Amino acid sequence: MSAATPENDLRGFLSHTFVAYMKTYALHWNYEGDKFYGIHQLTEKQYRDMAEAIDELAERMRAMGNTAPVSLQQILDHSSLKEYKGGVHSDKAIGELAQTHRNLSTMAKEVAEEAEKNNDPVTHDLLIHRSGVHDKFAWMLESFQ
Repeated sequence: MSAATPENDLRGFLSHTFVAYMKTYALHWNYEGDKFYGIHQLTEKQYRDMAEAIDELAERMRAMGNTAPVSLQQILDHSSLKEYKGGVHSDKAIGELAQTHRNLSTMAKEVAEEAEKNNDPVTHDLLIHRSGVHDKFAWMLESFQ
């Protein structure tokens, strides 16, 4: 994550969130096994929450006078998260998604600290909230393992 400016940090967090959103959809669509219904229901709640968060993060960027990403390539360029490469139908994918949420929680705290240093309480509060959400998402996914 680049700590050059709060906007870059927010852009990075938005990009990471978008990749996590797609990973959540992939698990939602492709998981197979006796936990299917529970995973299907949980991931639907999670991707709906992240869709709203993505919009809120992008709107915050715009309110700060910056542009939001305009392509999937820009999102991937600003994210170190890796997309699933296969095996999304297994329990391993649940663990990987849980770790993705743990990483997002940590990143949200880091970006919130940067926002606080830059006297931006709106971004700070938004990211502290997102940190708690991602902690909860990870915990819920881990309960399936």
